[in-house]
Amino acid sequence: MKTNALHLVSILGWSAIAAPAFALTATFDGLNPYASVASGYQEGGIQFTSPTGFNVVGGSFAGTLFGGGPYYAGGNALSVSNQGWVGISAPGTLMGSVSLTYGFDWNFYAIEYGLMDVNVEWLAMFDGTIVATGGLQFGRDNRSHGGGTLTATSATPFDQLLVRSTAVGYEAVPWSGPNPNGWFYDRGAAIGYGDANHLAFDSVNVTTSEPSANTLGGSNAIAVPDDSDGTPLLIIAVLGTLLAIRVHRQSATPAPDEKA
Repeated sequence: MKTNALHLVSILGWSAIAAPAFALTATFDGLNPYASVASGYQEGGIQFTSPTGFNVVGGSFAGTLFGGGPYYAGGNALSVSNQGWVGISAPGTLMGSVSLTYGFDWNFYAIEYGLMDVNVEWLAMFDGTIVATGGLQFGRDNRSHGGGTLTATSATPFDQLLVRSTAVGYEAVPWSGPNPNGWFYDRGAAIGYGDANHLAFDSVNVTTSEPSANTLGGSNAIAVPDDSDGTPLLIIAVLGTLLAIRVHRQSATPAPDEKA
């Protein structure tokens, strides 16, 4: 019975050590508002790349990017305007999912007046190969400036997430019909914006598929130690073993009326 108790506690202890739970978060709140950061910026174990640098935005401008309403008091976000994709990765490990709050760095009134269609697209990549795709579409009837949560997941672990926002602009023409929604313009001929990337993002959360010691340096990294650093859990296992043995001995001691 003593051996079984020790064996059970050992299994529980080593199972906890071998079952990692890992998450990374970047909020950009430690950056100076209205500053800029270069491509390759890292926070909380997450790396952000782009053909150009990123702008740090906050206050009323951030509120505009994220839908025209109130934004987090004192919070920051990153925005970018270029031709290409924003890359999100967790150096040293693979990712299972990425979620973020997104907004559009496009002309606010053009969207609200129904003069622009906007897409938010993402590609999950592994070793340069696309393993999953997805995105969101905002047509003229939606008339939304954006602001919401995007989550990218893949059955295959990936090493990079590519994200971009594209839009098609339209010529402004006077509204010629009933105006129940208060819009003063309608959508005319397409003028186009190509594959420009005008994206704002915040509160980036990454779940990893293969934890690595290389990512543990981020202040927001959360991980159960692996086999290379299992001392705390080993102590817990040993204490559990001693408790189990003590309980076993107490249960094995005969009552006074049972003594021979």
